[in-house]
Amino acid sequence: MPKGNPNPPRAGFFMPGESAMAMIRLPEVMKETGLSRSSVYRLIKSGEFPQPVNLGPRAVAWIDNEVREWIDSRIQDARNSGETA
Repeated sequence: MPKGNPNPPRAGFFMPGESAMAMIRLPEVMKETGLSRSSVYRLIKSGEFPQPVNLGPRAVAWIDNEVREWIDSRIQDARNSGETA
C-alpha cells in the first residue's frame, strides 16, 4: 500500500486557507476601482497605480491582490485625512 497523500498538491494549486493569485483584465480593474481607462493609465504613468503584467503582444492584466491593496490604501488615506467624496 502506498504511503503519503494519494493526491499531493500540484504546482499552481493552493491549499485551503491560502490565497490564489488572480489576474484581472482592464474591464474588471475599471469595475473594481470605478476609474476610467484613461485614469487607470494616467495613474500608472505617474507611478500611483500598479503596473500591468504583459500576457502577450496585445494583452495585459493586473494582479488582483495589487489592485485590491491599492483600493484599500485609497480608503485608508481618505479615512485618515477626513476626506469625503
